[in-house]
Amino acid sequence: MKKNILTRRDFLKVAGVTSASLALSACGVKATNLPTSFATSTISVPTQTAVPSITPSPTSDVQKIFNDLLQESISRYAKPFGLNATDVFNRVKNSPENQKTLKDINGASFYVIADSDIPLLCAETSNNGDLVWQDITLRYLGDKAGLTIGTSVDNTDSQYKTEKYRQTGAKEFSAIVPMNAFNSDRISKEAQTWIDYAAENKQAIRIQAFWSQDFVGKHIEKEYFSSRLQEIMPYIINAREQGVNVQITLANEPFQYWKGQAVWAGEWDNKNGFYDLYKREWISEAYITLYDISTQFGLRLGKDFTVIGVAERGIDAQGYESTFAVLEIKRIKQNIIQRLTDKGESYSLQSLPFDIGIMFHIGKAEKDRDIVVPFEILRNENKGTLTKQFVWINEQTGSNIHLAEISDLLDTKDTLDDVRIAYETIFSAALDSKVVQDAFFWSTMTFYTENGWVWRNDLLDKNYQPLAPYYGVMQALLKYLVNPSA
Repeated sequence: MKKNILTRRDFLKVAGVTSASLALSACGVKATNLPTSFATSTISVPTQTAVPSITPSPTSDVQKIFNDLLQESISRYAKPFGLNATDVFNRVKNSPENQKTLKDINGASFYVIADSDIPLLCAETSNNGDLVWQDITLRYLGDKAGLTIGTSVDNTDSQYKTEKYRQTGAKEFSAIVPMNAFNSDRISKEAQTWIDYAAENKQAIRIQAFWSQDFVGKHIEKEYFSSRLQEIMPYIINAREQGVNVQITLANEPFQYWKGQAVWAGEWDNKNGFYDLYKREWISEAYITLYDISTQFGLRLGKDFTVIGVAERGIDAQGYESTFAVLEIKRIKQNIIQRLTDKGESYSLQSLPFDIGIMFHIGKAEKDRDIVVPFEILRNENKGTLTKQFVWINEQTGSNIHLAEISDLLDTKDTLDDVRIAYETIFSAALDSKVVQDAFFWSTMTFYTENGWVWRNDLLDKNYQPLAPYYGVMQALLKYLVNPSA
């Protein structure tokens, strides 16, 4: 990490500290939580409790470095909104309202420079008392707010081995879910690589176990649950040995919506291997199998790794979809509890390690409602309704909530401003609910497929620079930190 150290005399001369300056303590993630090779340029100056004003001092080399850092951040921010970077720079530097003192979830104070509700730079004090200015990333501000922000990573992206790809994934996200590494039919040779990557960058990792849609029209043997989990378990153990927190998603998209009714996948239309074997009890069977195999390896569900029992779309709003899914999940949990009681275990709906993942596939309202969450309901005025939905699911099932998969459907009719508003609404509701544990973006780090096709993304562009929806998430995080009890 590049630093510029000044004497306190030089610092006070340059900064113009006044009696009205705000107090500053630590700012967010400790240095050990983010590899220095991934950090942006910083300024480090000796300080005690005073915070410098950001009024420029043209003769100061240090102020020039600070200005360059601020201008770099503003340039990234101004581009997707079509703003004049110079106007933003002058507005930010000369407005006391854009200097914010906040507290993180642990009560530590930190200092942010923002353009209204868009955070641009952060100041923290290092262990030796130096004041450090640096860019704010999703990972940084998410950790401050107590929300893990993850992304899918993709070893079919032709750029995934490049330094820029890997640095961006580490800098912006505190968790990963490897796409195409733990596929239902085989585990890729890259699976261990991603675990090592997560360990190196102090990230959590999510492993997908059973994806219902992979088995439409297919037959499976009863031994599949056991063999699949036996294959996954060594990776979980290796990840834990490296200090990586592990999540496993047991059942992805087990339900579907057929002719206006919510049903189990395979119940009415297409043949589904899981449903054919165990009907509506296949998730219970998979869970008990996971319990038995984990016990054989000396692991405890919920203690040694998190279990997301079901990840499903269509449960983001009140209606037949969410009612069906929530009632079925509650019934599944009760069934599992009874079966574990026979094994000498004692659980309740609240204590059973069985979380719920909600998938947000965002798109236009004219698309099928069972596939997408329309932009029309993801507006700021509907944030309270979405917050209540998260809380209602938690109260009905006793399960923690994860935003397991967030993505725009990449329809060319969708505007990035639609997506920005939707992402701000989703994250604001998640933070306000106090029951959402984390949020994962899907396909965010997929840009170039092996055949050279460029994926249209909505969070970062192909040069890994932020797009408008990125700042929608930032807005939600900053607003929450400004008023966490709202």
